[in-house]
Amino acid sequence: MKRYLLLFLLIGCRGHGDSLAYLDAQVGQRPTAGFWDTEPLHKKLKDLLGDRYTQFVADMAKAGPLSRGKYLYLISPIDSGYAYLLIDTQTGKLSASMHSSIQIENFQSPGEAFDVPAEIQSKIEKN
Repeated sequence: MKRYLLLFLLIGCRGHGDSLAYLDAQVGQRPTAGFWDTEPLHKKLKDLLGDRYTQFVADMAKAGPLSRGKYLYLISPIDSGYAYLLIDTQTGKLSASMHSSIQIENFQSPGEAFDVPAEIQSKIEKN
């Protein structure tokens, strides 16, 4: 019994580890301020965006619900454009982008490029 309790405690204390699969439970919900503080999303996104992290999170304040296609994704309108986040829960990779009439900023985890969901692709093609 003690071994099972110890194993349970060790597994329970690990948290989410490096996996973003815990975000699947948020599909259909709009992200709250606390969404951006969850780990490991917070660290991965901060590492990816660097000094643009704070602006990106502010831009995502009007994001619609977290959606699922091939990846999880969020889209948010911003002044004269939009921002989006793609999350591959299988690999832990992220892709973030901010599109405005002034500039386009793209950030992606190393590796193969993401297939952009049709909903986002249509916005890209309009700009």
